[in-house]
Amino acid sequence: MDPFVWQCKESHPDFFNAYMTARFPKRRSRKKSGVALTAEFSGTVTDSVTGEPVANATIYVVGQDMVVTTDADGFYLAEELPVGTYTLRCSAPGYVAPAEISSPLLAGESLIFNFILVPVTPVNI
Repeated sequence: MDPFVWQCKESHPDFFNAYMTARFPKRRSRKKSGVALTAEFSGTVTDSVTGEPVANATIYVVGQDMVVTTDADGFYLAEELPVGTYTLRCSAPGYVAPAEISSPLLAGESLIFNFILVPVTPVNI
């Protein structure tokens, strides 16, 4: 359902916002003087051929002791992260690993990193 909702983001922004708020309720971040000290990233992992979500894909945060797994809808979330630069690597059985994504994450930010995985082509012998 998430890929459909993302496709409707521009044409039906109220629907998109209501769905995302219901699906992923926000937790309160620790704040100091009204400024968030942490950030988060999330996204979806989908199959490049079918467009279907990839469940149980693994998102590795390079250089950190953090691994996040996608749910049945291909969604993942990592929250309450300290600010800094993060490099993400995605993998799933039966798929070619895409390039790593690297980005700074600032206080209070909520960034979205989506991965589109290409299925491994079987070798005919």
